[in-house]
Amino acid sequence: MKTKHILSAILLTASLAAFAQTPAPHTFDFAVPNSKGDTIYYLITSPQTVAVSFRCDSVSTIIKGDHYLSWGKLPPRNLYQGNLVVPDKVTWQSVEYRVTAVAAFAFWNTSVESVSLPADIDSIGNYNFTACSGLKKLTLPDSVRYIGDRCFQSADLEEVHLGDLVSHLGEGAFSGSAIRRFVCPPLVKKIEQCCGSCQNLSEVILPEGLDTIIYGFNSGTPSLKYIRFPSTLVHVSGFGQNSGLREVVFPASVRTVSGFSGCPYLSSVEFLGGTDSISAFGTSDTSLLFLDLSPTRMRVWTKNSLYNEKMRSIILPQSLKKINRSATGFLGGQGISEITNISLVLPEKVDSIHVNAWVNFPAYHEHVKGELVLKSVGPPTIYDEFKLKNDTINYKPYSNIQVYVPCGSLEVYKSDPWWRYFYPNIREVDMEETWVDSLCEYQVQAKYGFLPDKSGVYNVVRPAADSLHCDTLSIYYINLYKAKINDTSINVYDDGTAFEWTWEGEGEEYEVLRNGDFVTMVKEPYYRDTAVETGVQYCYNFIPYLNGCRGETSMTNCYTRVQDDSSSVKTIQKHMLSLYPNPAKKSLFLTTGERYDDQPYEVTDVTGRIVLQGRYSAAEGIRVSGLAKGIYLLRLENRYGRFVKE
Repeated sequence: MKTKHILSAILLTASLAAFAQTPAPHTFDFAVPNSKGDTIYYLITSPQTVAVSFRCDSVSTIIKGDHYLSWGKLPPRNLYQGNLVVPDKVTWQSVEYRVTAVAAFAFWNTSVESVSLPADIDSIGNYNFTACSGLKKLTLPDSVRYIGDRCFQSADLEEVHLGDLVSHLGEGAFSGSAIRRFVCPPLVKKIEQCCGSCQNLSEVILPEGLDTIIYGFNSGTPSLKYIRFPSTLVHVSGFGQNSGLREVVFPASVRTVSGFSGCPYLSSVEFLGGTDSISAFGTSDTSLLFLDLSPTRMRVWTKNSLYNEKMRSIILPQSLKKINRSATGFLGGQGISEITNISLVLPEKVDSIHVNAWVNFPAYHEHVKGELVLKSVGPPTIYDEFKLKNDTINYKPYSNIQVYVPCGSLEVYKSDPWWRYFYPNIREVDMEETWVDSLCEYQVQAKYGFLPDKSGVYNVVRPAADSLHCDTLSIYYINLYKAKINDTSINVYDDGTAFEWTWEGEGEEYEVLRNGDFVTMVKEPYYRDTAVETGVQYCYNFIPYLNGCRGETSMTNCYTRVQDDSSSVKTIQKHMLSLYPNPAKKSLFLTTGERYDDQPYEVTDVTGRIVLQGRYSAAEGIRVSGLAKGIYLLRLENRYGRFVKE
């Protein structure tokens, strides 16, 4: 934090030298002490209203702009400090004014520890609490409707309450701040550079009605692991270099997706349909092995948009028509060490491909075999930006790319000026496609004769019965299924002699883990553990097995047997949290909330997927307004509470 303030001081010094002769702007009209004797500066904004402002120094202050909410250059460190209380009304020269706004830079770089603002405040100007080093928590009045650009940038603020009336959230409002939890107000339609470089941010709640995110949470938010997008979102970008993000689901409403590069733990991406433009995962720094774009409406595969060395397979949408330069990037490159195939099936509508579309497909390793399946009888047109003649193209594809074309089209491809370079690795086949989304790997092996290790595209060539027919290429689009346990159903009962666990799951049998170690297999969703001691914490996981396939591991459940004052063992029915209101619409509270203030929590849905994360606030509770209707499980410390969102 010291480094950040030193850099700010260096930039400020440079600015002062360049603009030392700038005339002093009009930043306040009068100053009046509050009830504590602290001098507060005010700028008259109408005959009845004023905005909180600051004192201007004619030598060192540099402000440009013609509106008090959007002045555009940095002033020096302002003089406000300590615990500041701004009154609702102020009188000057026998005129009483209501305080309704905070001018830009009013609290910029101050040492205030707390700020109490009037109930009539409706606007907070640009750069207001930027670089405030002593302010940790701020509650804005519910009347606030407008928050300016960079309002809380680089501040040490860990918690900010925004009222439900806020409809404008300025660019970079929280960027670089210490905020832990961001709850977007329900009237905000657009977020731009909101929380970039927020190292402590672990929870984000976005409302239904939000339609645009532009560079919202990029560049270093390692604590943000999950985020739920509302069903109204249309444009989303700006999660690049987010080192914590694990999984993303794009609603059917989303039309454009970009800027998800540099997320090393991102391993699951799901499109629910509707997306037209995707330029999002171009990086070697994700854990994505498989990407299903079939629900989307993508028409153009743009340059390096899916650049990913670890990617094993991509299912392309039937709407795809054009493939640009270096579209595959390093698909199947350095990130793959085992012998494997990288397969692409080009839809029949693809009619235009850049001459260098297959650069680095597959790259680096001879043991990585590329398979290119073209469903079009006629060869797609090859183009390049320099408009070279076909006979001048001397680009030769990698020898480890196998091309499959429809039966009867081999001679057409062989005679094409560009596709002929793939020969003799062109093979004509009859094609059949199979979608598999409800089987595990061993079921696939039993039914189709091969064992898939990951979800993806698998090609199996089956020889023809005679020389008069083409071989058959069976294309399998596989999304492997894993049995699950309903985490909200897990319960424990301690009768003083053992922990009795029950749960609901899809398994025919279940594996029991205690503190990460295998304990036993059980046929029913019930386990009784007698080897427990009072005062010792035990953590359990349960794993379902269905048709011989190992399913997904349940959420970890930790419990400790406790004693009362007489040292007798208490009989407990789980460590349940008491929640209210339940069902909940906007916010959820704990009846003993003060005990858990600032403690980390997780909210999971019925599938066990984490949908909310953060630290509990006894004053504000947990904002659940962004959740879909349904049943959820709240986990806080070693306790659980089940609630309904309505």
